[in-house]
Amino acid sequence: MEKERLITVKGIGALTVPVDFIEITLILDEMNKDYKKGYDNFEKHLVDLQNIIESCSFNKEDLKTSELKVYPKNDQVKKGSRYVEVLVGYEFYSEMIVRFDFDSNKLSQILASVAQSKPSPRIKVEFTVKDKEAVKKSLLAASAKDAKEKAEILCQAMNVKLGKLQTIKYNWDELKIYSSTRYSMDDDMLVCAAPDMGYTGFNFTPDDIRVDDDASFIWEIMD
Repeated sequence: MEKERLITVKGIGALTVPVDFIEITLILDEMNKDYKKGYDNFEKHLVDLQNIIESCSFNKEDLKTSELKVYPKNDQVKKGSRYVEVLVGYEFYSEMIVRFDFDSNKLSQILASVAQSKPSPRIKVEFTVKDKEAVKKSLLAASAKDAKEKAEILCQAMNVKLGKLQTIKYNWDELKIYSSTRYSMDDDMLVCAAPDMGYTGFNFTPDDIRVDDDASFIWEIMD
């Protein structure tokens, strides 16, 4: 029986796309020795952040919670000749994200408003695209086109014909579609740059997003 002849080619897709979307992550991480007091304070701070986002022309529901956890915090304490775990309090942790179309003035307004708030969350700003699925599909199409072009060149060089496509191997890991631009300001500077002080924020354009992906294609080859 004649052995099946195959050719395997990796196709690579690469795109450069402009930023059109902003994601702001607000991270609250609080510790309290008393569970009830810590819970009440943390709940109030979550509501405060919702109200701040609402004051920036959003709905409260636009601030999405991506992570929320409460857990006991222990520490190692030496007693005699050995160490034992002792409960030192409770940690309250939350990550909340607000997303919106790219607008540098709105970004500055949100950051300044949050900086003036009592909760004082850590802030992470990322620049991305609104339609990530469209980017992923374009990358797949580009990698398929690249693989076929390579396969046809190889077959032509070997004086054989490209046959039927047999298999496609693709890694479905999540793609990170974010700009390399980093945006940060000291809290004191953000407070000084509050909207009610006439500050409109920096007018800037984040660096384009460069993303790539690959897939392997296996074809039959024929004489």
